[in-house]
Amino acid sequence: MPHRVSGRVFASLAGLALATGISPLRAQGARPDVEAESLGPVLVTQAPPEAITHGEARRVTIRFSRQEGTSAEFRWVLDDRDPVVSANGYADLTELDPGPHVFRVQVKLVTGDWSRAAAVDFRVLANQRPRVDFGTPAAFDPLTSAGPLAIVLTGDDPDGRIVAWRLAIDREDQFVQQDHPDFALAAPADGTHKLWAQAIDDEGAASTWRGLPIVVTGGALTGFEDRSLLATRTSRGASRWMKGADAPDVAGLEMLGLNEQGCPEYALPLGGGDRMTLVLVPAGAEWHASDGEVHKARLPAFLMAKTECTRAQWQAVMGRPRDDEPRPDVPIHDVRPDRITTFLKRAKLELPTEDEWEYAARAGVLAELPSRGHDMQWRDLGSGTNRPHAVGRDVPNAFGMHEILGNVWECTADTRPNRPASLEDDGLRSAFFARGGSIETGGDLYVRRTVVPGHEVPFVGFRPVRRLR
Repeated sequence: MPHRVSGRVFASLAGLALATGISPLRAQGARPDVEAESLGPVLVTQAPPEAITHGEARRVTIRFSRQEGTSAEFRWVLDDRDPVVSANGYADLTELDPGPHVFRVQVKLVTGDWSRAAAVDFRVLANQRPRVDFGTPAAFDPLTSAGPLAIVLTGDDPDGRIVAWRLAIDREDQFVQQDHPDFALAAPADGTHKLWAQAIDDEGAASTWRGLPIVVTGGALTGFEDRSLLATRTSRGASRWMKGADAPDVAGLEMLGLNEQGCPEYALPLGGGDRMTLVLVPAGAEWHASDGEVHKARLPAFLMAKTECTRAQWQAVMGRPRDDEPRPDVPIHDVRPDRITTFLKRAKLELPTEDEWEYAARAGVLAELPSRGHDMQWRDLGSGTNRPHAVGRDVPNAFGMHEILGNVWECTADTRPNRPASLEDDGLRSAFFARGGSIETGGDLYVRRTVVPGHEVPFVGFRPVRRLR
């Protein structure tokens, strides 16, 4: 495919008169949309664009032609190099350095003199790094340790070609390098790991290291629980979980179908025509605990409310709340924990453990999760109302949960054996932990609020669960 003729050419070039007698003339080019104008005895018919990549600069061909009344002898020069005399109507330029270049060409006249020169200027861009990514697996995909891990890398080099691929597990400095992107590595120990990939181009430039978290499990994935072993950040993971297995029937609940994220949803009737939507959260393993360290806890699939419990849902079970809030679709809050316990018993629901709550909040995001300013949280910034908003308004996470960060704190029932010792020291062993932040703090995954039985705590609500027996 011919190069576009540079639009940047010389009508006159001060200081370009060389000992060879070359003087500049505007370059002419043959383009499909431009008819060349004859301004001199030599015409440039093919030239590079004004800017070319380092890869394109490995070989640049400039073509030129002569008009009648001239000989078949050309003389051309690149920058300040020695002139080349040839009968060929082209010049092959190779291995051009980054930076600006000027090409000039003359033709010998019948008088024996050299004509004025046609000149073209162009610039060679500096070498750019290649890019690398993972073809398979996807982030957080479960990989079996029964055999080697099959990893496929993808990538491209903007100005050349990739000649080497590197892959490492957990540590970038312990990589395997090969000349093709398909890897088969020995599986590491079961648990959470991170793959690291890098690409090298034919100029020796290396891409930045690309990381991908994975989970390695022992044996093949079979059965209902194993098929739901891990959901990814995207709806694709939740949809994959459904392959080969129908959503289970749950006594007393109406199956509503799959939500946009691919997770099954059910309706729990509460009385008076009100109901609560529950999302079936796929089972998971090896997730971050709230203390910031990896906490291994295999969680079976469970049902969790799609939104925080609303005033209308509370009223259907417990009667009219005592506050004067007129909006039925805002979260119930500022109620004593013993009243929450009564609601849960009547509705045959429970509070989630901290592991369940954090797993549902992360929705497949094992690495960093933004604390504030995230589109899945809400804070009453500058409105002056200082009160929660109606549920279901925020962008849901990858399981379909709304406002799981922000709006109101959500009570949990901590059942982990490593419950912080400070609770025992303070004599608060029966206290709830609330998670997720509120309109006061903004959404926050990493902080707790203590809820002591018998006390009403501002902006503390709850999001119940039902476990599959």
